[in-house]
Amino acid sequence: MFSVTALLGMAQQHWAGGRGPAAEGLCREILQRDPKCAASWALLGLVLAANGQGDGEAGAAMIKKALALAPDQGQYWIDLGDVYQHMSLPEEAIAAYREALKLQPHDDLAKLARHGLAESEAQLRRRTDEAARQPGDNAGQSGRERLEALVAMYRAAVQRKPDQPVAHYQLGETLQRLGEVDQAVACYRRALELKGDFFAVLNNLGMALKDKGQIEDAVECVRQAVESWPEIPSAHSNLVYMLHFHPGLDAEAIYREHVRWNHRHGAVPSDVAPQRRPDAGPTRRLKVAYVSAHFREHPVGRFLAGWFGHQDRAKLEVFCYANSPREDYLTARLKERADRWVQVERDTDEILAERIRSDGIDILVDLTMHMGHNRLLTFVKKPAPVQVTYLAYCSTTGLATMDYRLTDDYLDPAPTPAGQRWHTEQAVRLESYWCYAPGIEAPAVNELPARQHGYVTFASLNDFGKTNRRVLEVWLRLLQRVPKSRLMINACPGLHRERVWRLFEDGGIERNRVEFFGWRPLQDYFLLHHNVDVALDTFPYPGGTTTCDALWMGVPTVSLVGQPAYRRSGLSILLNMGLGDLATFSEEAYLDKAVEVAMDLDRLAQWRQTMRPRMLASKLMDGPSFARDLERAYRSMWEQSAQPTP
Repeated sequence: MFSVTALLGMAQQHWAGGRGPAAEGLCREILQRDPKCAASWALLGLVLAANGQGDGEAGAAMIKKALALAPDQGQYWIDLGDVYQHMSLPEEAIAAYREALKLQPHDDLAKLARHGLAESEAQLRRRTDEAARQPGDNAGQSGRERLEALVAMYRAAVQRKPDQPVAHYQLGETLQRLGEVDQAVACYRRALELKGDFFAVLNNLGMALKDKGQIEDAVECVRQAVESWPEIPSAHSNLVYMLHFHPGLDAEAIYREHVRWNHRHGAVPSDVAPQRRPDAGPTRRLKVAYVSAHFREHPVGRFLAGWFGHQDRAKLEVFCYANSPREDYLTARLKERADRWVQVERDTDEILAERIRSDGIDILVDLTMHMGHNRLLTFVKKPAPVQVTYLAYCSTTGLATMDYRLTDDYLDPAPTPAGQRWHTEQAVRLESYWCYAPGIEAPAVNELPARQHGYVTFASLNDFGKTNRRVLEVWLRLLQRVPKSRLMINACPGLHRERVWRLFEDGGIERNRVEFFGWRPLQDYFLLHHNVDVALDTFPYPGGTTTCDALWMGVPTVSLVGQPAYRRSGLSILLNMGLGDLATFSEEAYLDKAVEVAMDLDRLAQWRQTMRPRMLASKLMDGPSFARDLERAYRSMWEQSAQPTP
C-alpha cells in the first residue's frame, strides 16, 4: 500500500499533467486516511475549482480547510486567491494574496502573490469600468451618473470598513475617473497609511499626481511601486511612459529605463520559437495586423481614420486585434476597412500570440507602446516574423523583439549614432509620420477672436501632466510681455489650479487672465478654438494631436524642439505644413516667437483663414499617398526580413 506522502506526490503529478479526476480521487483517498493532511485539502480545492465547469465555492471551502490546519502556509493563501480570482471575486482574492505576502514577503512565493494581486486589482478596475460604461456613451451624463452611484456605494463601504485599504482605493479610483483628483489623492494616501504595500494605490496615486501637474512626485510614486513589485510589467510601463513628461531627465536616462523594462519583462520564453518568415516571392500579399485598445474616438483612432480606408487590399490583408470592448462611430468606420476584426481583450498574452501565429500574420504592428492596455508581452513572444511600433507616441518600446519603428526625416534627421542609441528598433522613415483626420465634422473656422475681444488669447490644449513648472514660468513671462493677453489651460478641477493662479499672481498677472477648462466632448473641444488666437505647445514633451487640431481650426502653434524624436513632434507637423518658423530651439526663442506672433494680428487673421486649406493640401491629410508610402515601408521591411530556408 502506498503511503500518504506517495499518494500526495502522485496526485500532484496527475494535477500537473492535466488529469484532474485522477488527482481528485487520490486526494479523497488521502483524506479518508488522514483528514488533517492540509496539502491534500488544498490540492482538492484547486481540482474542484478547475474540473469541468469548476465549482469555485467548493474549491474555496476545501482550501480554507487546509488553511485552518496550516494558516502559515503562504502557498495555500495564493491558491485561495487564484480560486477567488477565477470566480471574479477580486476583493476576496486581494485579501488572500495579501495574507500570503504577510507570511512570505520576499521569496518566489511572494512573486506569485504579487502577480495575483496585480491581476485581481486589474480585475477590480475592469469591473468598475464596466459598471460605469454605457455603449456609445463613454463620458456622457448617464455614464457620469453610474460613476456617481459607484462613489456613493464606495463611500458607504468606507464608513462600514474605515480600516480596510481596498475600500479607500475603490473610492479613490472612482473619484479619479470623475475628475475629482484631489479627493482621489486623499483616498489613496489613506489607503497607503492603512497598508503601505498596496500596489494599485501607489500606481494610481502616481497617475493622479501626474494629472495635477506634479510630475516629479508622480514619477517617484510609480517608481516606488516598480521597485516594490519589479515583476509587474504594467506599473513599469506606466513609469516608462511617464518619464517622457519629466523636465529633469535627459534622453539617455529615459532610454535606460526602457532597456530596464525589456531586461525585466522582455525575455523570450525558452519554449517559444519566433515565427519564421514564410518562403514566398516579393509580390506575395502580406498579412498585416494592428494591435490596439484605441480603435475608437481617440488620438490613435483618429490618425488611423485618415488613411485606413486607402490601403491596397490586393497587396495587404488587414487584421485588427482590438484590445478593448469599447466601440463608437469611429470603430464602425475602421471595422468596414479591415479584412478581419478580432476582439482580444480577454485573451492572455500567450493565447493572443498563438492566435497571431495561427492567423499567419507577416507584419504585426503595435499602436500602443507603453500606454495603458498595451500588449507588449505578446510582442515579446515574437509571434510574427516582422514586428513594428507606430503612432502611440514618437519614442521606443525598448523591446529586443520589436524590429522597426516608423518615423520621418523631421522626427529623425539623417541617421546618427546618437539618435539610434535612444531606440532599440530600426528606424523606417515615411514621407510624413502623421496622417491627420479630425474624427468628426469639426466646426467652421471663425474670425480672429483677438479683434472681437480686444486682447490676444493663448491656450495650452495638451494634457496638464505635460505642464511643468518651467513651462508655466515661460507662460507667465509671455503674459507679462503681451499686454491684456489671456491664457487658457487644460486642467481638471483641483488645487493645482489654485497653485497656477498663485504663481501668476505673484508675477503680477491678475487671476482673471488665466482660465481653466476640463474634459469635454470632441465637438465642444473643437469649439474651444473659437476663443483661441495662438496655441502654446508644452515642453520637453510636446503635443501631436492637439497641434493638428489647433491648425485645423486656424490656430498657429508655437513649439519648442528638442532631442530625440518624441521631443520633435511639433517640428515634424509644422514643417509638413510649411510653418517651420513656428518651431523654436530654446526657451527664449519660444518666448520671443510667441510674442512676435501675438503682436501681428494681420498675420494671425490671414493664417486663420488659410490654415485649413493649406492643411488639406499638405502631406498631413493625404490619406492615399500615406497609404502607398506605408505599403512601400512594409514591403521593404518584409524584404529585409528574408532569411534562407533551412
